[in-house]
Amino acid sequence: MVIRIVPLACLTALAACGQSPHLAGRTEDTPPWWRDGGAARCRHVPYIAGDFYRTYVPSGSRYVNDHTLALGADGTWHLFGITNDSPGDPEAEHQFLHATAPTILGPWTEQADALVADTRMNEKVLWAPYVIEREPGHWTLLYYADLLDDDPTRGLRLAESTDLWHWQRVRATASPSARPPGGRDPFVLRDADHWLLYSVGADATSHGQILVAESRGDAFDTWSTPRPVLTDPVAMAPWRRGNLQSPFVVVYDKEFYLFVTRKSPSPIDYARTNVFCSDDPRTFDWQPIAELRAHAAEVVLDHGRYFITSAGWTKTIGEEHRGLSLAPLGWAAP
Repeated sequence: MVIRIVPLACLTALAACGQSPHLAGRTEDTPPWWRDGGAARCRHVPYIAGDFYRTYVPSGSRYVNDHTLALGADGTWHLFGITNDSPGDPEAEHQFLHATAPTILGPWTEQADALVADTRMNEKVLWAPYVIEREPGHWTLLYYADLLDDDPTRGLRLAESTDLWHWQRVRATASPSARPPGGRDPFVLRDADHWLLYSVGADATSHGQILVAESRGDAFDTWSTPRPVLTDPVAMAPWRRGNLQSPFVVVYDKEFYLFVTRKSPSPIDYARTNVFCSDDPRTFDWQPIAELRAHAAEVVLDHGRYFITSAGWTKTIGEEHRGLSLAPLGWAAP
């Protein structure tokens, strides 16, 4: 959610405003999560350092939900995102929109959709794209194809590009045995000679989790079994696939900062992004250091400046915020 007339501290950490975050369904004897275990040790705390600016509005009534930004070899920025022309309908999200701009702040030009669900590959909906440049001039798009019911054909898929304009699906990833492991909302981080693949899931008792799998070397075809790196202490039964969404890890001053959207039955939590920090990207304690008012947030570094993004369903964030919004992101001493 994009909120303008609110004190900056309230945008960055509700606890700093004297407000305790509330999750519907919590029992009184449950320890508050922001006190459970004390403060995480880290050298910096991210904060939203200015107003959100709506930089891109899709044509018609289309929205942008989960999204990814990539910088082309010619300096052009590319945006890919979940879209539909409804106020917000996950079962109707069949395309990834594509827009380009000369700068991260625009102006953006809408292009032809990057991918459309392919029923021949058992794709019914397309969710949560993430693009990474695995080597110069070679980009990989990870995304989640789902049937919205328990079916072995749902899961992570891959597509490849040499220019960010044309994408070729890796058709083998339609097979569960050949695809990267994990749940929804993929994110990939290079750590030394390993790729770390983050995604979301839930344990047997409906606690949301962030999962990670590892692949050594440049190939994306041999992965370890996903294991949890973060587990929500509060069970969220309405979300059988987990209430945590959109993991994004930023390496800042040799520390790892995990940004996670955390939903609850309360509508206001649609735009709740918690931040966790660790000196090891394979494990994070549930000790959030900041709470940011953003949904499906990504962090972008452009010419030495950090930005945070926010987007979502029109019915939840409002027509005035439909599309992609950015705000400057700062790093303060705790």
